[in-house]
Amino acid sequence: MAAMATTSRLFKTGSRNTWSVVSWRNAGVFSVTLVALLAGVYLLWNVESNVETRYGRRREGKSVNGSGVLAGVFERAGHQVISRTTLNPAMERAQTIVWIPDDFAPPTTLQSEFLEKWLSSRAGRTVIYVGRDFDAGPEYWEQIEPRVERILLQETRRRWAQAQAAYDYERVGVADKAEAQWFTTQRSVAQGQAGALAGPWTEGLELEKTGIVVGHNLLPESSGERYRVEQLLSVDEKPFVTRLRAPEWPGSQVILISNGSFLLNFPLVNSEHRKLAGRLVSQCQQGLCVFLETGPGGPGIDNRESREPGLTGFEVLTVWPISPIVIHLVALGLLACFLMFPIFGNPRTLAEEDASDFGEHVQALGDLLYRVNDKTHARRQINAYRKMMYGESASEFPLTTEVAGGTDDAYQEGQTTAAESSTPSGSMATEMALEQAQQAVQGAQRAGYNLDFEIESLQTVDKIIREIRNSKTVISTASDQVFQLGCYAGETMRRFHGGDWRHPDESDLYRMIGPHMLVVLSSAVEVKESRPQILNPIGKALNMLENDSAGTLVSYHEMVRRSDASESNMTGPL
Repeated sequence: MAAMATTSRLFKTGSRNTWSVVSWRNAGVFSVTLVALLAGVYLLWNVESNVETRYGRRREGKSVNGSGVLAGVFERAGHQVISRTTLNPAMERAQTIVWIPDDFAPPTTLQSEFLEKWLSSRAGRTVIYVGRDFDAGPEYWEQIEPRVERILLQETRRRWAQAQAAYDYERVGVADKAEAQWFTTQRSVAQGQAGALAGPWTEGLELEKTGIVVGHNLLPESSGERYRVEQLLSVDEKPFVTRLRAPEWPGSQVILISNGSFLLNFPLVNSEHRKLAGRLVSQCQQGLCVFLETGPGGPGIDNRESREPGLTGFEVLTVWPISPIVIHLVALGLLACFLMFPIFGNPRTLAEEDASDFGEHVQALGDLLYRVNDKTHARRQINAYRKMMYGESASEFPLTTEVAGGTDDAYQEGQTTAAESSTPSGSMATEMALEQAQQAVQGAQRAGYNLDFEIESLQTVDKIIREIRNSKTVISTASDQVFQLGCYAGETMRRFHGGDWRHPDESDLYRMIGPHMLVVLSSAVEVKESRPQILNPIGKALNMLENDSAGTLVSYHEMVRRSDASESNMTGPL
């Protein structure tokens, strides 16, 4: 019954909380922390030590020379906007190409022919070409100079001078006259503010509020009858925005703009410039708009077939309806991270578990057996342990608790029989010890040692135990090995002196000596009235594993031999 009670405690289930409850106080601390973090990120994101001046890039939203604001105007008008750096057959899907090159040289013949072929393949297409003769950097520093503090005035003027010098250096190398297929560039040494504006696009403009800069002129090709030229905006009687049409590309057009002084990011701060940008966008049919971003030499031409242009990389995350979904998912991900990983409040020291508490080991073993979810296997393991340690029979711990039919009297009779047979006999202990000793012999052979049950082999056993102790093997594994070696040592001495194996439960005397099986010498068996001479080789071997100063089995046996040789009446446990 005690065994059954042990089993019921062993398989008792329990519940453990794996998630702690987040209190309202912790939630409030988290909210404040999250707001502070977002505010810090926002401030760091917006701190700029230098003004970005990269030219003609749509995705350079902070550059004063970028084209991101113009791309936004296209998007609000219903266009889908992407960026490309080369001309290839995938452009067939596009309806509009906006080319704002970072290059004073005009397009090459090959580039112009590619674009004209693209214009002729479908009606309603538009190419917008913007000349390079403008840089918003110097204008930016010039306009913010009246607004800065006096302590920053000198630094502002220095940066204006640097920006102006860099732009003049690029501009000075332009040829006086450069001819292209659509226009001829007429160089102008000086730049200045536009005077009189004329043309259809001036309707509704407050001309005095515009800030268009005049420099190099793009004079459209007007010789012959190939192109029909229309002036949309002229400055001081010189063309500034020109439309070209040709019979070869019916319904399509090329719009030439001398420079980007009303199209780049910083100039579009001016409300009148935004009106002009809106009129430019209104000339284009809705569809895919490609911003061609190029440097010196212009775009490369790739005539190989490739996939159609579309959104690439992180651009996919910026398109409705994906963009708001992504924003919410990122916010929820941050919230989950803060809820799962940080620990709010004052740190506390957790109670340490005592490794010497035997009850914790029993509980751990019970948990492992419970996780197997097999009661029969668990009972079999417990039976094997009890048989190995105490020599008990399997009937001490039955594999099933159900009574397969019969009356209560039969059940009680079976329980009584099991109780009577639970006391192990000497023959059972001998059989168990011999089995363990044979396992020790086999293990030693695998390790290269020979154990032959001769008394001299005790030296080999001592050596093996020392090696196990020095190797720092896991305690449970080492104990099993040394237990088998103790059985071997006891069986060797029993054969040498004569005697029997006994189980501790056979008498109170054996139980007082120790929990392991003992060897009772044959002389003591015959003399019943005297105190027997008893050996405890298993306990000796286990002591040697735990304590280096516990002696050896050889010395232990020598003590037994001296005791026999003295023929004295000294009996008792050795």
